[in-house]
Amino acid sequence: MNRENSSLQSRIDRTTAKLAALKAQQQAREAREKTRHYRAARAMRNRALVLWGVALERAALAAPDDTTPHGLGGSSKIRALLERHLTRENERAAALDFLNALECAAPSQSAVASNQNGAGLQ
Repeated sequence: MNRENSSLQSRIDRTTAKLAALKAQQQAREAREKTRHYRAARAMRNRALVLWGVALERAALAAPDDTTPHGLGGSSKIRALLERHLTRENERAAALDFLNALECAAPSQSAVASNQNGAGLQ
């Protein structure tokens, strides 16, 4: 009888070990899938932020202050948005420095108009 109990106990132990291994494999699969989804979502957010930045850059370069519809253009409006919504000081400073660089790099409105007129003549 003792031998039968020992055999039964060893079968139970092996089955328990197999179940534990299967559970660990399932948890590893779930963790990999969660990580994959997280990376995909992060990549999508990063791409959206880059596209948003490109749109803001174009708005800052193309439109003088307070002249675009819906108040979306001009560097002063963009500056106000950045100062209002960026709460971390280093992020705010970096964004404002970038905006300053854009303002310095932007050609004057008269130069843009003359370039557009000159291009049409050629």
